[in-house]
Amino acid sequence: MKKILIAILIIVLAAAAIYAGYLLRKRIGGETGEPSGGGLPGGGLSGGGAGSFPTSTASGPGGGGVAGGVEAPKLQFADEVAGFYLRGEDDFVYARPDGKIFSWQAGTATELSTSTFAGLTRADFSYDGKKVLAAYENRIAVFDLNTRGWRALPDGAFGAAWSPTSYEAAYLLTKTWGESLAVLDFSKNNTSPRELAVSSFKDSVIEWPSPGIIMIRERSSVAYRATLWRFDLKSKTLLLVREVLGLDSSWSYASNGLVFESNVSRRGGTVSLVSANGRKIKDLELITLPSAKCASIFWPAEHASSTNNPGWLCGIPLNGEDFAIAALPDAYFMKSLYAADDLYFVNATDGEITLLASVSSNWFDVTKPALWGNKIYFVSRFDNKLYSLEL
Repeated sequence: MKKILIAILIIVLAAAAIYAGYLLRKRIGGETGEPSGGGLPGGGLSGGGAGSFPTSTASGPGGGGVAGGVEAPKLQFADEVAGFYLRGEDDFVYARPDGKIFSWQAGTATELSTSTFAGLTRADFSYDGKKVLAAYENRIAVFDLNTRGWRALPDGAFGAAWSPTSYEAAYLLTKTWGESLAVLDFSKNNTSPRELAVSSFKDSVIEWPSPGIIMIRERSSVAYRATLWRFDLKSKTLLLVREVLGLDSSWSYASNGLVFESNVSRRGGTVSLVSANGRKIKDLELITLPSAKCASIFWPAEHASSTNNPGWLCGIPLNGEDFAIAALPDAYFMKSLYAADDLYFVNATDGEITLLASVSSNWFDVTKPALWGNKIYFVSRFDNKLYSLEL
């Protein structure tokens, strides 16, 4: 009995010490632990303490890059941003987390939709920015910027994504015998859904990287394996691409993907360049979570050896050692881990990595990156606000 009491006492003391450390870190970073601007939440990065980062190098994780972006990123406006579309330099359409939609031009915001939605989780724009797909409280609806009207997807729809070239949206819908993959055309009123396939797509999300291919990724965790499927719109066939721990991905217009998978140790993970058929092209010397921190782009000629280089604009953590020991992707998506990112271009053909701008010293956790001309835009996860950076 005495041994049991001693063991309990040791556990209580250890828990008290851990909690005291947590309070101390929180106090160092501010009473709320939340940022006032684009900076780091107190204690948000594990392993280094507040303000303790290694120095960025020009070569970057893949070598061969040159640093750009000598100026600090600029805050575009005060609103928080759930999603945005670039119509030109400093010319946006954006959705706020409360569901309201605005345009921003020449420093002036114009309200386009006064509707508000509790629990808005994402806002994705069509290929030309004229329609907005808003997901909230297990519902999905589309806003038309021209008519200023809303149209809902069928009740229970989830995981939706726009076509890269049209106003069609693909989505999943639970039925008694499985999940249906369907497409609805929003270019006309009163169109009916077109069912493409039925399978087991529980808790999945869609990417539509090129006109003929739809990717369906099961939401994953470090605790279990998840599946990634490719649906060929021409042959109407499904192909299992990957089945791995901690699955996360982003797909390029070239139909190659950046695929993250957790290690067997369930700490850290590997990012690979993978073909749409599932063939691993190359393991990359970086760690990031592609769905949150990368965006498919064509890199313009002035920044590339050839025109229209397909690839990704990515935020890649300088504090990669923190990611290497974290339970990914869970730790990042549950916000127990934050990133101090630099900005890179990852070539979708050969996996070559180029450092574009070193902003990690400003403590920006990059999400939703985008490119217009010589300027990069991104939303910082620390404050959900939109920033820009001249290259």
